[in-house]
Amino acid sequence: VIDAWDGIKGLTSIVKDAGAQAVLVASRRKQLPAGSVLAQILEMGVNGVFIVGILAFLIGMTMAFQGVTQLSRFGAGVFMADMLSLSMVRELAPLITAIILTGRTGAAIAAELGTMKVRSEIDALATMGINPNRFLILPRVLAITFAGPALTLMAMFIGMTAGMLVASLTIDLPAIAYWSRIAAFVTPGDYAHGLLKSLLFSWIIAISGSLFGMRATGDSSSVGHATTRTVVVSVLLIIFVDAIFATMATIL
Repeated sequence: VIDAWDGIKGLTSIVKDAGAQAVLVASRRKQLPAGSVLAQILEMGVNGVFIVGILAFLIGMTMAFQGVTQLSRFGAGVFMADMLSLSMVRELAPLITAIILTGRTGAAIAAELGTMKVRSEIDALATMGINPNRFLILPRVLAITFAGPALTLMAMFIGMTAGMLVASLTIDLPAIAYWSRIAAFVTPGDYAHGLLKSLLFSWIIAISGSLFGMRATGDSSSVGHATTRTVVVSVLLIIFVDAIFATMATIL
């Protein structure tokens, strides 16, 4: 209970200070380290394109095969496009991207900040009058704000493209008919739903990694614990938030 309370206080402090620093940066009273946001976007986004794309393609194919197999029993194989597109846009693409970002980016953030904490580099920044939250945390939060939704949008398209290939090979559904069904069935609100979830997931990952990384103690084993806790807590919170979104969408 005491540890959980300390974590809540640490989380509140990081979010509050990072928000205040973001306001100062937006008002041009403070500046971020030169090139820090772009470097983090390249690391989180560009370097994650391949693995996110591969997983989205494979899961899209798997869902398409399952959908065609089941729906064809009732002569409704063409509705696989509707099922797959809505699943990828609202659920699978944001979730796939978030899990990959948790393993790649969340763990990396916790390990980097934890190592700096153990080596007293963060204390050195504070001693020099440099705010650690603005110098270390804010660039990562801003970068994942762009990288998470961008990767999610890419995963949506790749997953639906995999479904198109399966549909053309199994039930001879033309590509134009496949994309026409998707355009008629999936609304802009569905895309907004998926992208909003991916944005919240990205913030959960960045803040969790920052929190546990900054709470690392003086021994090297604490860095490993911080990384492990980041992944576990991030995945748990992502599933919890996803369940809340699904419940609210069902009720509405």
